[in-house]
Amino acid sequence: MLETIEDRVKARLIKYLGRDDTGIREVVLKMFLDGGTFTTSDVYKHLHEKESSLVFPSLPFFPELLHKHLVQ
Repeated sequence: MLETIEDRVKARLIKYLGRDDTGIREVVLKMFLDGGTFTTSDVYKHLHEKESSLVFPSLPFFPELLHKHLVQ
């Protein structure tokens, strides 16, 4: 049986989010899926409100990581 693109994306999302021990990946992904334009500061503030232990310098890499793991 041939997989659809939607099936492949769903499988990759499940695998990617399954490794999200802190919940940060899910929060950032939801922000981007909800739409809007976000700066690094916006994302950091949103995560800080969720009591995340993420440090600011590592934040700019999240969009690249999401793209790398989900769109191949």
